[in-house]
Amino acid sequence: MFFLLILHPMKPVSAHIICFAIFLLSAFPVCAQERNADNLGDKLEQYESLCRTCLNLKQRIASGENVSRSEAKMHIDDFVAMNKELQSVEADMTVVQRLRFSAISSWFSTGVEPQETDTALPQLSCNLAGKSLVATIGSHAAIAEVPSMQAGLPAHRYVEPRRNLILMSSFAVPDFSCGLIAGYQYGRWGGYAGFRSNYVSAKTSYSCLSDGSLPDWSSMWSTGRSRKSNLSITAGCLIGLGARFSMYVGTGYGWRTLAWEDVDGEWAEISDWSHRGAAFETGAIFIWKRLAVSAGISTVSFRTCSLNVGVGVSL
Repeated sequence: MFFLLILHPMKPVSAHIICFAIFLLSAFPVCAQERNADNLGDKLEQYESLCRTCLNLKQRIASGENVSRSEAKMHIDDFVAMNKELQSVEADMTVVQRLRFSAISSWFSTGVEPQETDTALPQLSCNLAGKSLVATIGSHAAIAEVPSMQAGLPAHRYVEPRRNLILMSSFAVPDFSCGLIAGYQYGRWGGYAGFRSNYVSAKTSYSCLSDGSLPDWSSMWSTGRSRKSNLSITAGCLIGLGARFSMYVGTGYGWRTLAWEDVDGEWAEISDWSHRGAAFETGAIFIWKRLAVSAGISTVSFRTCSLNVGVGVSL
């Protein structure tokens, strides 16, 4: 009514021009919507055709016909791509188009061709989830990744596996020691802490070289008795390399002390064979069910080298 009151005082020609312009502007969205609906209709036709082709291909394979792997993969990839494209524009579909999209997806998933109906059904949403179709082609088997449709089901969130690792560990080259490694891994990444020692104390009163020389140019006289003390405290990260393998890399502090007893009953540290400082280690862990086995190497200040092996449980 307000629009008619505005046009009333205008000249007839001007009023007709304005009316025609407003008509064109109001008709443009309708035409665009119709074109979009027609475009979606064409895509649904193509989607249905691809579905029919894939199901016919499946029947040919089931009947023992030789079908090339490349042909099967090409049609399946086209169907998957079209499904993803239609899912992205599902909000722009009409109720009938959504119903048709859902029916075609269900047809592909179940193999049962839907019956046409004029009754408007509730909107269904279909998502792709991975499924394997094993097809025997000639004398060899071809496995094509075929998506299956799950109507009305939310996408499941993949939860990374968790692992608790407790390993009794020991290394024997050059010296024996044992200890405990405890680690926690969530998915691919995790952390651990370890302690190893031979639990031998080697308190010394002075130091000398392995040739017996002392800083004052004298020499020590050894009784032939010796002691070795070693310790390593490390922490680091666990890196998953697959379902059964993990890699560990760590650093910390450690020492290796060699002591000789002299004729006076005192102990001397052999300085050129004793080392202390930063400790580094790396290795791999193999996990099978509840069993965990590790192997690696370690060093103290890059002056020693030890082989580490361990066995324990994975919880």
